[in-house]
Amino acid sequence: MKTLCRLFSQTSDGVFALNQEQCVIFWNNACERILGVPSLQALGKPCWQVIGGVDHRGNPICFSHCMVAQTTGHGELVQSFDVRVLRNEVPVWVNVSTLTIRGGRPATPIIVHLLRETSDPHRLENRIQEFLSRLDNPPLDLQDAPSSNNGPSLTQREKEVLSCLAKGIRAKDMARQLGVSPITIRSHIKHILAKINAHSQVEAVSYAFRHSLL
Repeated sequence: MKTLCRLFSQTSDGVFALNQEQCVIFWNNACERILGVPSLQALGKPCWQVIGGVDHRGNPICFSHCMVAQTTGHGELVQSFDVRVLRNEVPVWVNVSTLTIRGGRPATPIIVHLLRETSDPHRLENRIQEFLSRLDNPPLDLQDAPSSNNGPSLTQREKEVLSCLAKGIRAKDMARQLGVSPITIRSHIKHILAKINAHSQVEAVSYAFRHSLL
């Protein structure tokens, strides 16, 4: 822990660390600047309560036992992702990268998140939506492809893959469970992301829970 403090205390990127219970055990000065939350208010609290991040549709990304927590728990890499947070009641976009630090006790890894403020990745899309909303007869929402149930049309196998993602099942275990190759699993994930216009597996799972796809 002392090494962690020494490495990240003065970095310009926001850095916070979590224990196995997803409680904040380290919070540097840059986190306070980026998120507007003092360390005294963050330390010891569950990360999802402190961050409260959502995706561009407003779907919660931060929640107890989220996909990031499950994925790191399996020792797998987590793709960086964008999340919207509130800094003093003002929406701010940050990009999140994740590291897993395993010391002498592999059973108790430390999860480290690195934050960097970024621009809204959907700013242009939002402006188009705002313009369309002013039309007398706006076309269907650009973000969701039309279908009979007003949502993305996923195949049964894609729903099974999405359900496995939500449970934090690793790709190779998913392939074994569904009786297909890992390449096929990656192809299904790619199709799922495209259909629901998600940019990461984390965002896809969040969207699925919000829209009752699982």
